Amino acid sequence: MKKWLLLAFASLVVAVGLVAAVGFFLPRGHVASRRVHLSTSPERVWETITDFAAVPTWWDGIQKAERAGEKEGKEVWHETFKHGEQVEIINTEVVPLRKMVRTIPPQNLLFYGSWTYEVEAAPDGGSLVTITEKGEVPNPIFRALSYFFFDQRATIDSYIKALALKLEVEAHPAETIPAGP
Repeated sequence: MKKWLLLAFASLVVAVGLVAAVGFFLPRGHVASRRVHLSTSPERVWETITDFAAVPTWWDGIQKAERAGEKEGKEVWHETFKHGEQVEIINTEVVPLRKMVRTIPPQNLLFYGSWTYEVEAAPDGGSLVTITEKGEVPNPIFRALSYFFFDQRATIDSYIKALALKLEVEAHPAETIPAGP
């Protein structure tokens, strides 16, 4: 019995070591993006996506959002993700009605990075919305797992689907922008 336990433990150590080795050679950063058409005005989209305190009422990716003041003239929010992680998010760039960059600085998390929201008028009176995630995953084990087992656009897709439901419109792909390193 001890021999089997020792063999199982050794196999686990080797597997974790292999995953870490693979992750070590993968890029730390990734970029994932989606661009969609929403049949509502850019002003309405902007109003919805910048009402951070209300986001938990329409998107299950965030449980709680509270304004936490400012750092170096930038608005800071504390948000609790759906799995309980509490995160500081800084609005690092805001161009009203057009562009917003929200950054998760390096913290005690497995990841950090930013989401860039771009909103523009569509020719039909609707909106073209692009969300781009630029992420960093410093831990090589988590990096390998996220690279091979998770869709790096899944959170953006979930957000867009919830945004469209909140706005009571359909989201139609304007184009798919491939994920890349």
